[in-house]
Amino acid sequence: MATVLVTGCAGFIGSHTTERLLRRGNFVVGVDNFDPLFYGREIKERNLRWAKEQRNFAFFEADICDQEAMQEIFERYRPEKVVHLAALAGVVPSLDRPIDYDRVNVLGTVILLELSRRYGVEMFVFASSSSVYGADTKAPFKEDEPAVRPISPYGATKRMAELIAYTFHHLHDMNITCLRFLPFTDLARDQTLPFTNSPAVSSRANLSPFTAMGQASGTTLTLTTSLTGLKQRLTNLWATKSSTSAAANR
Repeated sequence: MATVLVTGCAGFIGSHTTERLLRRGNFVVGVDNFDPLFYGREIKERNLRWAKEQRNFAFFEADICDQEAMQEIFERYRPEKVVHLAALAGVVPSLDRPIDYDRVNVLGTVILLELSRRYGVEMFVFASSSSVYGADTKAPFKEDEPAVRPISPYGATKRMAELIAYTFHHLHDMNITCLRFLPFTDLARDQTLPFTNSPAVSSRANLSPFTAMGQASGTTLTLTTSLTGLKQRLTNLWATKSSTSAAANR
């Protein structure tokens, strides 16, 4: 099974993605810097408790903007696939911290894309956001909308990262998929609360899917916020041979 680098592995989405890959038999290299923007280190440590007990898991506390640290990880483990989930998230906090958001979401993504190019990564999956659609897009969202007028620094940085990802695909024929997440269920927001108030978090249960429908290339597209949906999408990506074009929302 492939070696997979998962950035943001201690977060809500990242820890579930990591667990899924480990159970599939992949060797997972996890990176997280325990940024406290939405919830504290103790919650993220708890998210990783099971993964850290697995022999096919290696964890590094590191900043994705630390190019030297990231290169050391790539050099040591030579990941075949990258799931890039690390980011500063959230529309409202980005209004007060645009420079921080640009550094992490744009520079951090460029560093990972360039290292992926250098080390011949077979597949790069990037966590974008529905915030990229901005002022010009009406519901239901369409993945072929130009998305050129985001209305928050967060949305703008995610769109910039998508455009850079496309540039790497175009120049270097890299296999890149951008997933535009909607708000990822009440379970994710529950992680900002004490665990004693959130049985679903402690049991790591899936919630029922919430979906928004859009149109993509003449077919119906489901943007799912359920863990089951995300797991299935990643499973499908792993089974897909290298594509000739970058994709969004798959």
